Amino acid sequence: MLEEAVHNKEMARERLVELEDVKLDIAKLQDQVKADSFGRNMENSEVERLRRETSNLEKLLRDLRADLEEKHKKAREAGQGAEYEDWDDEKIGFEIQLQREQHRIDAIDSEMQRNVSKYANEVHHLRQVLAEKKQTLSNMDVRPEDKIRLP
Repeated sequence: MLEEAVHNKEMARERLVELEDVKLDIAKLQDQVKADSFGRNMENSEVERLRRETSNLEKLLRDLRADLEEKHKKAREAGQGAEYEDWDDEKIGFEIQLQREQHRIDAIDSEMQRNVSKYANEVHHLRQVLAEKKQTLSNMDVRPEDKIRLP
């Protein structure tokens, strides 16, 4: 059993050495691929160009934020800052007004639906009465020229 444990430790060491060799080979291959892809001079590579462009864009973003903050500061100092601060209150006011108008629209819509139904029933009833009157006239022995003409 002791011999087996020693044997297992030796195998583990050998595998550890093999693993380190493989890691070293992978690192060398990665360096070779980078060198072949971007050339030996990394200064002219695409990666370096993109890094510079990213740096320039980050600087531009910082400058724009600083300008915007400066404008807000000047507006606050000039007394216009209240407008910016009141924007949230104004926005809430608009939202409340929007809800009120939406409720009003919903009420008008439901009233229109009731009226449509009511008037449709009334028209249907009047057509039935008219049909009954026409039937009554046709059942009577009245000459066609004496009948009431409806438009």
